[in-house]
Amino acid sequence: MDVDLTVLRNLLVAIESEMSHLDYWETSTPDSRALNSTLPFCCDTLKFSQWMQFVLLKRMYIAVENQHTLPASCNISPYAEEVFKTLDEDTSRLLVLIRDLDALFSNESSA
Repeated sequence: MDVDLTVLRNLLVAIESEMSHLDYWETSTPDSRALNSTLPFCCDTLKFSQWMQFVLLKRMYIAVENQHTLPASCNISPYAEEVFKTLDEDTSRLLVLIRDLDALFSNESSA
């Protein structure tokens, strides 16, 4: 499967921008122990927004910039939906972007 790197890069920037708009973007990196959790989404050591910023987006940006192999699939929107249910902020735009990211890897993107 070929993912359009320009579309992916633009989507990553849009996700970062929306996270910043929601005040989910952090300036301090969590410690290495928190980042090296073996549980999905580092759910035992990080908030979902931290995992998005410091694990997913960081790895995706590196892969795009260095033309590394991208993941074969991406299916994070179901978890995001569950997490966002508990938040007061309007995360609808961020959820759309996350769904677009999932769709991009399944060649169904509207991005």
